[in-house]
Amino acid sequence: MGSWVARRSVARLTEAVAVVGVCCIATVAATWPLARRMGEVLPNYGGDLHPEVLNTWILAWDADRLLHGLSGFWHAPIFYPYTYTLAFSEHLLGIAFFTAWIQWITDNPFAAHNAAFLASYVLAGSGMYLLATYLTRSRLAGGVAATAFMMLPFRGDEGGHLQVAMYGWMPVALWALHRYFDTGQRPALVVFAAAFLLQGLSNGYYFYFLAFAVAVVGGVEFASRVRFPARRFRILLDLTVTLVAMLVVAAPVMMGYLAARDRHGAFFSGEIYQLGSWDSLNPGFVVLAMAACGAGGVLLRYGATRGDEPPRRLALSYASVGLLGVAIAHGDPTVLGVQLPLDRVYDLLREVVPGLDGLRAVRRGAIITWLALTVLCALGVRHCVARLRFCVAMTFALVVGALVLVEGYRPVPLTRFGRPPSERVAYTWLRTQPPGAAINLPSGVFSQRETDDAYMLGTLIHGRPIVNGASGYFPPLFWFLQHTGALRWFDDYGDVLRGLRVLGVRYVIVDTEWRRRNIGRQTLRAVLRQSQQVLDTRSFGRFVVVALTPWDEQPPDEPPQASLISVDSSRARTSHVPQRLRYAFDGDEDSRWLTGRPQSGGEWVSVEFDTPRDVAHVRLWMARRSFRDYPRGLLVEVSRDGETFEELYHVRGFPRLLLGGVRSAYYAPIDVALPPNRSRVIRLRQTGSTPTFYWSIHELQLWERCQRCP
Repeated sequence: MGSWVARRSVARLTEAVAVVGVCCIATVAATWPLARRMGEVLPNYGGDLHPEVLNTWILAWDADRLLHGLSGFWHAPIFYPYTYTLAFSEHLLGIAFFTAWIQWITDNPFAAHNAAFLASYVLAGSGMYLLATYLTRSRLAGGVAATAFMMLPFRGDEGGHLQVAMYGWMPVALWALHRYFDTGQRPALVVFAAAFLLQGLSNGYYFYFLAFAVAVVGGVEFASRVRFPARRFRILLDLTVTLVAMLVVAAPVMMGYLAARDRHGAFFSGEIYQLGSWDSLNPGFVVLAMAACGAGGVLLRYGATRGDEPPRRLALSYASVGLLGVAIAHGDPTVLGVQLPLDRVYDLLREVVPGLDGLRAVRRGAIITWLALTVLCALGVRHCVARLRFCVAMTFALVVGALVLVEGYRPVPLTRFGRPPSERVAYTWLRTQPPGAAINLPSGVFSQRETDDAYMLGTLIHGRPIVNGASGYFPPLFWFLQHTGALRWFDDYGDVLRGLRVLGVRYVIVDTEWRRRNIGRQTLRAVLRQSQQVLDTRSFGRFVVVALTPWDEQPPDEPPQASLISVDSSRARTSHVPQRLRYAFDGDEDSRWLTGRPQSGGEWVSVEFDTPRDVAHVRLWMARRSFRDYPRGLLVEVSRDGETFEELYHVRGFPRLLLGGVRSAYYAPIDVALPPNRSRVIRLRQTGSTPTFYWSIHELQLWERCQRCP
């Protein structure tokens, strides 16, 4: 008995090694010459390397944090000064567990990314072979299914998102679930939980989509096969314990995203991007034909796949999973001219499943449809070869597998992502300098997202947090800089550098050979003209690092212990367009007062109170459409009698506006905290000049300092 068990174990191990080996060979052939150029190129499905470079950087960041016990894991060094910036995209920790050692040994993030990319093929094929062979008891059916699942057109449709291609843990998890219901062995649940968690930690979307598939398959298995109350209680207890254990393991990840959502709620809008057509879900004629054959043959009781037991529940459960995937990813598909109202299913799920409303690219839910079709395809192959002689069955399976391969194969375009050696030299020097954040210029606000991708990779060398970034979400400061055009105003870089210094930026890294219209050199000249703000300059050929003088003033805080002054107790006047001044006090941030002419230094707005007040804080609200109309200089004057004024505070407008832009991309405040005063009239004077822009105020708010505020 012992020798039989040993021989069986050796046979299973040999089969597993053979399957993985064949999948490896097929992967290398299908993606060639990627395996030969692992450290220098990236797959480039969509013509835009952004998702590949972003994932490359995330995997490298994960590897670095794993060396530090995941300390500061969520606070990735992009989009300074924001926190929880890694949560703006997928964290890829489930992939990094296996690729971190490659990053540590080679110090080449491209090699780590490409190893994971190739492994996604092998995992998909091996995992589906395991599931399909177990369900059909046919290695031929398993081989065809493995080929189909490896070469899903879904890979190319998603434009090279590594986390989307890493779907191979799904069949492993379902195999373990089926095995648990068949045997009742709890180790199978351990395998299920591990595979489920690895899948979810590789792609947060798949936490939900795989959970839906598991709920359908597990529900059918439980309802159709568990008949004795004692066994039902045991299975429910096992599943409950497994679920709790999985939630405990996944809790830190969920808490990280919840913390990011609480802090940056406006970024997580949950806007849905549905699939555009049924063609996006079409796996090819051969897979569909075999799936239809499998579903029809099983449901009509033609043949059997697992002994004499009719596997109707398999066809029913996986057909249901496939329809659910269509409902999630497609909305209302039309079949034979009849529109199926499947979008109501997903709308209901969004209402009852926590966090599901935060998913944007729900088209990725199509993966469970592909999974279901592949399993049904395996049932179809098993049905067709069940009564054939071995040689004929082998030939049939090889032909079907070859047709599936031809239909699903898509060449993997490769692009070299090279950077000049001087960039690494500059970053290596910067790493040795005093701490401080940096900004790379020219930046992605010039509509060159791949530029910021390269800057993100630079953080792996110099270790500085940077203002730049490119991810699934862009914070308000990015849009603020884009809509104000501040980084393109080469004549106003004095204000720009002051604003960056207020944020804590110490270094400006300029690529002088940036490829559009000599902008790199213009940017460097604009920065160096502000000599009073420049502490040091180092040139490294194409790249120049400029160290700024530290900011020695405290930025204004929120109004402390102060009460908002009602407009009913005051009277406002202005030097320009008085008929529009009411819009600065109407409580509507979209309406505005404006001078109607370019700023010249003589514009003012005054507010007279019914009684003298200690004005503690002034806030001028600006809106996106008039960000450029900020006051170039803002002088706050007060008067006790309405005739004699004294200067209370004089500030530059843009640095304060930039601080407001960190909080909101649509409405940004200019905050000025005032020292103690006793004012009957407060006057705001615009003291700068610009040949183009007006002075606008969308809303003007004043706070009074008080001793006993609630």
